[in-house]
Amino acid sequence: MYIALLEDSKMFVFIKRKCISLVLSVLLLSPLTVYVFVSSRAIQSGRIVRILCFGDSLTFGMTNGWPHPYTSKLQEYFNLNEQKRPRSHSVLHHVELFNAGRSGEKVQQEMLPRLQRIFQGTTKYHWVIILGGTNDLFGMRSIWAENNKVKDEHSIFNAIVQLHRAAHETGARTVAMTIPALQCEVNRKRRISVIMEVRLKVNEMIRYFVKHSGGKVLLADLDKKMPLSRDQMLCGDGVHLTASAYDHMAYIIYQSIYKELV
Repeated sequence: MYIALLEDSKMFVFIKRKCISLVLSVLLLSPLTVYVFVSSRAIQSGRIVRILCFGDSLTFGMTNGWPHPYTSKLQEYFNLNEQKRPRSHSVLHHVELFNAGRSGEKVQQEMLPRLQRIFQGTTKYHWVIILGGTNDLFGMRSIWAENNKVKDEHSIFNAIVQLHRAAHETGARTVAMTIPALQCEVNRKRRISVIMEVRLKVNEMIRYFVKHSGGKVLLADLDKKMPLSRDQMLCGDGVHLTASAYDHMAYIIYQSIYKELV
């Protein structure tokens, strides 16, 4: 991209920052973005751990402006951990993160086919981090008919479990994330209350699922561990997170999984 100097309309200056931004935009908008920073030490004396980060716009990193996926900060945490390890370590695990977030996608009917297509590729993932359900909350029948609430709870939860089972079938372990709060929940109108009640119930079911997974699933409890105020956590649309909140999400995930990779 170029900008014209005011002093001379015939003269153009190449702006490196703009060029870099263009390249990054192509990467972030691609279906599967990979963050790869492999040290020679990790290649020679250890093994690469590949983690698929799968979900909706909260995995993609949608904000008010430029995307800010949690995978960027999470990769920084893993890289820092690798640098701090003593050279005497017999095995060094280097982590590659693959961002497979897609905006607007539901866990019901939409996410599973896409996840299965990813697994049909040549890359084998050791871990899959799964976040979904937010979009499903806005399309629930129970918003309009109260007697459908239990059905909606189980439909969303069962769809999430299917994603984990699909990952387990490939030999991967998974990280389950609870659905974070929404700005609209401060409104106590019946329809909004239903959204909050179903979200909280699904999160309870996710915690129970992790507890009885036999170690196949770890928990990153966004619902309980996002202590930021709503103004700090949520963008103006009341659904997507701020950059600082995505960074905090990365910290929560890192705390849940890093001990499994040392």
